Amino acid sequence: MNSKVINPEQAEAMGYWSLTRPYRPKQKAMWERVCADMERGGIPYALVRVKVDHTYGSYDGIEVWRG
Repeated sequence: MNSKVINPEQAEAMGYWSLTRPYRPKQKAMWERVCADMERGGIPYALVRVKVDHTYGSYDGIEVWRG
């Protein structure tokens, strides 16, 4: 599984676009399932760290972006 996490600017430079909404760190199993599906389909993807400002508090989220 592609475990390298990049920033949105790097992902855009690679021609990738956001596929999912941000996952919270405790939702890691969910984004791992998305990544497993992408790998099974031979679809290039990247994990992208994004800052999320939420009414219940800010957090660093992970989005799955595809190429």
